[in-house]
Amino acid sequence: MPFIGTFFSWLAPTLTLWFVQFFGRKLLVVTTSIATFIFLTAALIVCIKHLVLTLLALAILPAWVSAGIGVFLPGNFATVLSTIIGAKSCRWAYDKAMEKMRLVNSAS
Repeated sequence: MPFIGTFFSWLAPTLTLWFVQFFGRKLLVVTTSIATFIFLTAALIVCIKHLVLTLLALAILPAWVSAGIGVFLPGNFATVLSTIIGAKSCRWAYDKAMEKMRLVNSAS
């Protein structure tokens, strides 16, 4: 009888500790993943919004530049090209951050 009592007094805390460590780690990883995803998505939206607002504010060209270049290119060509490149840069950074987050999550 003392052997069974000793065994169960050893088993209960050990199993409880294992469950807490296992599920606690999983819960921590899931919570961190969700928070990171929300932060990265918000950063992407802020980046795109900043690029669009900044570049559209600089879209005014003098008349003589528009007249010369406007024969071959539209007046807002530089602005549109800059916005496209900036948006692709933001998207690239977002994709790399999400890939890194996936790698960290799959490691555990």
